[in-house]
Amino acid sequence: MIRLPFYSSAPALGLAWREDRLHISPLTRTKTGADTGPVVSVPWARADLTPSDPAPVGATLRTSLLQAGITGRACVVALPSDWILSATATLPDLTAEDFAAFVELTAERSFPYSPDELQIVRSIVQLPASRQLTLLAVRRTALERFRQVLITAGLKPLGLTFGLPLLPEFNATDGSRQLSLELESNRSVLLATANHQIVGLRDLEAITDSASALVRGLRLSWEQFPPEFRASLRVVKVVGSSAQLHQVEPPVTRWAAGIKVDLALNETTDLGDQLAVAVAQDAIAKNPRSLQFLPPAPTAWQRLMARLPRQRMGSLAAIGGAAVGLLLLALVWQSFTRWRLREQWIEIKPAVTVTESLQANIRQFRSWSDTTPDNLSILLLVSNIFPRTGVVTAKNVAINDSAVVTITGTTTDNSALLQALDALRRTPSVSEVKLDQIRGRSPAQFTFKFTWKGQGV
Repeated sequence: MIRLPFYSSAPALGLAWREDRLHISPLTRTKTGADTGPVVSVPWARADLTPSDPAPVGATLRTSLLQAGITGRACVVALPSDWILSATATLPDLTAEDFAAFVELTAERSFPYSPDELQIVRSIVQLPASRQLTLLAVRRTALERFRQVLITAGLKPLGLTFGLPLLPEFNATDGSRQLSLELESNRSVLLATANHQIVGLRDLEAITDSASALVRGLRLSWEQFPPEFRASLRVVKVVGSSAQLHQVEPPVTRWAAGIKVDLALNETTDLGDQLAVAVAQDAIAKNPRSLQFLPPAPTAWQRLMARLPRQRMGSLAAIGGAAVGLLLLALVWQSFTRWRLREQWIEIKPAVTVTESLQANIRQFRSWSDTTPDNLSILLLVSNIFPRTGVVTAKNVAINDSAVVTITGTTTDNSALLQALDALRRTPSVSEVKLDQIRGRSPAQFTFKFTWKGQGV
């Protein structure tokens, strides 16, 4: 996280969007610390976060800021939590090069978008017997459109971050392990943290007439957390209004079964206000804890080239002429050197091409190379039951020692997925076929399991 580069009394802003309102917290840096002014809340439709034309939306935001007496430009923003996609994996011991490949492979098979379309940050948690990697991702198009709205409003965004982990209700101040459930009007958020890092993030159903769908999502999400985390968890915090807490307390308590359920009433202070204050204070902290989704800033050379057309060029002309002369001499030497190297390259190119191809195949297919007969039979079975049209795709196939196979993937046709499961149930060597979850639309993400009994059955 980039800390705010100011030490005067000029105000900086913390922004957070929550349930069709934009919350703005002005923070003033003083010699002894920081003072937070009253939080301003203005109506802000979700469509205005990523408009196709940022100019009118930015002008509206600027007008709202001026009417509230807010003149600061530097700002940090808590992104809407439903923008954030998540994926988790157990992290083996890897070299730096293999770690980058592992992160890319995990993102490729876990997210419904290409890694090139996402701004991805990493959170690594050291548990007693393993390291857990959590990837959090936001679509670059949404980030860029939102950033353009802020810039059009005259603001200077210095940070785009995930705000919930900055609140004590969602991340214990002592760094202990914590599971928090936030109840909103149209969704619920389950956040698991340990040692001030994120272990898991899940989107769950909203509470409507019944909390059964929410509890079902809790059960499925609970099984996806690391066993070490589950074994040591002692408290589940539930944050919401009094009506929401009253509705979910009995079923959540029954689900927790021995784990204390701590109800955190959130009516006197709006959670959006808390998020705006939290991101502003974290930005000036000595050791910021927030995860940064802000795209990389332009390099010094790019900024210089952007300013040059607006500056006088006379002082650079003489320097440029001398540089051209030196450049011509350098080009002559470079041409000779390149000719000599080109002759050497022609000799070694065939061997280099073969080696690079082998390395690329090793990195791409390392996790799929398995010579165990049963595992190969399972992969062949999955390939045969899935439609040839590609509407159902497996992104991850996990086979544990007890022959339980877990398959995660995406589908653009739910009926094709169900037909594949029916074909799997009719296979003699398979039992206990179970669809764990399916969520989203076109593509939808799914997870199902089955038990492999072997070829001889």
